[in-house]
Amino acid sequence: MDLIERSASRNDGSHNNFDPFNGDFDAIISALGSVDETSREEAVLALSGLDDERVIYPLISALKDDSAYIRRSAADALGKSNSLKAVKPLIEALTDDDRYVRESASEGLGHIGKISMPDLIKGLSHPDWRVRMGIVIAFRVSPELPDMDPIIRLHSDDSIYVRREVVKTLGRIGDRTIFPYLVEATKDPDPGVRLRAVRAVARMGTIPEVT
Repeated sequence: MDLIERSASRNDGSHNNFDPFNGDFDAIISALGSVDETSREEAVLALSGLDDERVIYPLISALKDDSAYIRRSAADALGKSNSLKAVKPLIEALTDDDRYVRESASEGLGHIGKISMPDLIKGLSHPDWRVRMGIVIAFRVSPELPDMDPIIRLHSDDSIYVRREVVKTLGRIGDRTIFPYLVEATKDPDPGVRLRAVRAVARMGTIPEVT
């Protein structure tokens, strides 16, 4: 299964109102420093339900937690915060050892939207392919239509994983100006890139163009 294509049930909002601390910010922060993993999980979920600027730094700190689930929950919450302060920590989280943390960070960056764009565009030249890939995905889920040129330049990236996500992103956006790049990608040496490109071209093009 490709990155970001997983059940929506993980993001159904069922935990958004979970708060055994009854909004007591100090109690939540205390629990966040607990040695008990369940207490820390509850604290992160409680923070995600608070409309309070003070939650940003504790959530950023939680991105370094030993528990991948906690890191994932923190990334989800930061993505919903619409805070510029969350952008760089989420970009750093794109190199997390856990795939689902990376997915949550990608989605979070996309949801933050317009204010994250300058850092995302800069990150497209990051030496770590996981960062480049995650940012391409963030563009795909962003409510703001980004400039396509920086993404198009990655259609020949050294990483097959980056190229796969570039093709998916370009195809999902569906702008006819990028059609030639999708056609070119149908000849990529990686079968995964080719398959995604053929699907995208078939959705956007005519039969002669596809063949």
